[in-house]
Amino acid sequence: MPPSLDNLFHKRGSIREEALTALIKYLKNDIRLGFLQNNYITILSRCEISFKKGSAAEIKLAAQAIGLLALTVGPGDCANEIYNESLRLLPLALKSKSQPIAILECLSIVTFVRDNDFDETERSMQIIWEYINKKCIEKDAATVVASAISAWSLLLAKIDHCRLDNNFWKVVIPFFLELLKSKYEVSAEHAIYHPVVVEALALVSEKGSQHKFCSEADDNSYTGVLGVADMQHDESAVDEKWNVSELLKEYNCKQTSLKVGRYIFKLTTSSEQKKMSYLKHFLGDGFNKHIVDNNFLHNVFNGKREEYRGPTLYVPEEKEVTAEIYIPGDRDIRNRERLINNSRNSIMSKGKTQLRNKLRTIAQEKKTCQGFLHDEMTDG
Repeated sequence: MPPSLDNLFHKRGSIREEALTALIKYLKNDIRLGFLQNNYITILSRCEISFKKGSAAEIKLAAQAIGLLALTVGPGDCANEIYNESLRLLPLALKSKSQPIAILECLSIVTFVRDNDFDETERSMQIIWEYINKKCIEKDAATVVASAISAWSLLLAKIDHCRLDNNFWKVVIPFFLELLKSKYEVSAEHAIYHPVVVEALALVSEKGSQHKFCSEADDNSYTGVLGVADMQHDESAVDEKWNVSELLKEYNCKQTSLKVGRYIFKLTTSSEQKKMSYLKHFLGDGFNKHIVDNNFLHNVFNGKREEYRGPTLYVPEEKEVTAEIYIPGDRDIRNRERLINNSRNSIMSKGKTQLRNKLRTIAQEKKTCQGFLHDEMTDG
């Protein structure tokens, strides 16, 4: 049954948290759209109150609920309105320094689900990118930086690279490579975001528009590095201390297909792998339910249903037995020839039978013809 939304209006924060928890559980495990399409405005408005007045735990739950709501209803008017309200709410929430990871995930998910509006997608990417730069300058927690880069990469995997703003993204590749170098210059904690940086570089390379992510002067010097990110492993193109190839070895271990129930999802590109891994992380224990029953995700990943083959009722078996008989001497050869010639199934025996039958037929026809001539002469 759909959860009651009454407690979302309760004055006590703990009661609202319980209501949000119940709503999240419902969104993960039930994909009936009628209830959500009729109540998404109510849910959005109550989540907005949670962002403004709730505790850190309540803000985290509200962000998760909005993302799940968009993912469940799928592209269309509902998702577009969820995106518009989120874009008004989430950037302000990021400035509050409360639950930034949950807010970034929510922003990336509602943007990912929205109809293919390139300008709006790039707008969300710019919001996240500015946040990444700000947090790196402030030396904020590495997990927050990693989450922001991962959210940005999800939207990069979605967009058409040909329409990217040529001027805004010129600093992307130099910025990421500086982050890779910083692994050897700052505390080990900052190594947390290095795998997501390599993942982002691989996506940039896959899009084939390196010139949009760095200045023209730097394009040639970074091509070798992106070649490594594009699975070429050209270690000579990269300074040894950056150690990009070592990070890529871990990145390349990702699976290229995923089977859930009777559905098989082929993940042949870095973009597809990124989308799948990000959604799997976001949905958590609701992933299997959504990947099987959510039509939007089926369209994104083009899942194929595995043909069911019933139990085998009969398995034919064949035994082949070979026997060899040794007959010594010429006498035995003559006897064998005689047996072959006299056998009813031999070729010569069959030929003799056919010849006798043919001669018998000719003789019978000859007799018939002679009898007919005799009768004619007698009558004449």
